[in-house]
Amino acid sequence: MDISVFSFTGLAKAFQPVLRPGGSLLTMTYYGSEKVSPHYNVMGVAKAALEASVRYLAYDFGKQDVRVNAISAGPIRTLAAAGVSGFKTMYRRFAEIAPLHQNVTIEDVGTWQFS
Repeated sequence: MDISVFSFTGLAKAFQPVLRPGGSLLTMTYYGSEKVSPHYNVMGVAKAALEASVRYLAYDFGKQDVRVNAISAGPIRTLAAAGVSGFKTMYRRFAEIAPLHQNVTIEDVGTWQFS
């Protein structure tokens, strides 16, 4: 919960004074927040809480014309994913069933760019 939910809320609060109208906040979630996903366990609960936080933050930040969204792009090799039992098997299987027949990379989701 600290890493998946509270850190996003904390960052949103910290950056609120410098966010420009038309800006956005983005976090990553996973289908395991809605349906049981084998081996995902407590991460599903954390992602469900994150999605609820996104809705409340969207309500609060909307007054500043700032969007808040969560994206579920599929399994991505991250440090957090390394802690999910069975992730490697799920990751390999995903490329077989994905519409593009390839895995999602961190770069596919977004890269850092500061102006």
